[in-house]
Amino acid sequence: MAYRTTLASIPENRIEAFRQDHMESLSASRVIECSHVLATWVQAQPLGKVLRRAIDGGEQLDTTLWHSLRPPLFHSAAVVREIYFDLKRVWDSTQEDTPVPDDDWYGTQIKEIVELFGWANLRQEAVVSILSLPFDEARASRIVQPRLS
Repeated sequence: MAYRTTLASIPENRIEAFRQDHMESLSASRVIECSHVLATWVQAQPLGKVLRRAIDGGEQLDTTLWHSLRPPLFHSAAVVREIYFDLKRVWDSTQEDTPVPDDDWYGTQIKEIVELFGWANLRQEAVVSILSLPFDEARASRIVQPRLS
């Protein structure tokens, strides 16, 4: 089973507050969940590459956090802007070449990712990417999950 990825639009000052105290909430203005497979299984290029950057790229949210696949990451507001324009351009181009039906699972999730990055761009916020806990309780118990509110 694939990991679930939570993507959240967050004011950058909340990231610093979280780094100082892991009990602090990240106070997201918008949150979506998508399958982590979108970061690796989308074969259409350059869409796959841009999705990989959006979902699995960025800076570590905090170097003390651990996850068996990868730690929580974030893109600064400046990087969110770049990713949003790349995502929008590539997704629109893909839709022109081979339109994805409205009820297509991949298409629905990709549209949500594009919209989230657009939202964060308009608000000049960062985007945080957090993987779900592993199914193995021994590993899951060692992970500190950032709290979103």
